[in-house]
Amino acid sequence: MDVGVTTHRALALLSVAALAVLALLVRAGITHEADRAVMAAIQRPANAVFDLVANLHTLVGLPYVTVPLAAALSLMLWRRGHGVASLAPMLLLGTVIVELALKFTTGHSPPGPDTSRSLIQLVPTLDTPSSFPSGHAARLTFLSVLAAVLLQRPSVAIVAAAFVAFTLVARVYIGDHWPTDVLGGAALGVAFALPAAAWLRRAPHRVRS
Repeated sequence: MDVGVTTHRALALLSVAALAVLALLVRAGITHEADRAVMAAIQRPANAVFDLVANLHTLVGLPYVTVPLAAALSLMLWRRGHGVASLAPMLLLGTVIVELALKFTTGHSPPGPDTSRSLIQLVPTLDTPSSFPSGHAARLTFLSVLAAVLLQRPSVAIVAAAFVAFTLVARVYIGDHWPTDVLGGAALGVAFALPAAAWLRRAPHRVRS
């Protein structure tokens, strides 16, 4: 078996395990103090510029943006002859399903209004009793990892890693999520992105006439 395939499979399984462990920890309330301490540290340098950047970033990660983007990518792959494997980017929907399942079962209350740095609610969002895991982190990590694995360029991998890191910090900074929420979201995104990339890479590619 190819070393890269083995590595990606191991990373996907490790991400699933990390998500499961984090879910158990937040469900038990073990992470609360650490979450509050890390959030306070991230929000300490708060200013108007950071607020604006984080709020604009929030729009990028909404499902109204990321799901159509995944659908457009699938269409592009279909036109390039990837067949049924063109649906791989739509595994993004799997992150949404798992996200909602966990948000209704983990009982991890979101940060309160005293930590919020949201400027305005532009679009409707679904209120859930738990903030674990972060859907923004899951969806943007999925797309970033998928791009990095498929394109296999060091520059793309660096940009993708930087963007994911920024996403995790921004979601905490804006006060929408605890640190454990974004870590769980990142793990969820990786767990779906690597199988999606593997599906595309091993599928036969036929040039469409």
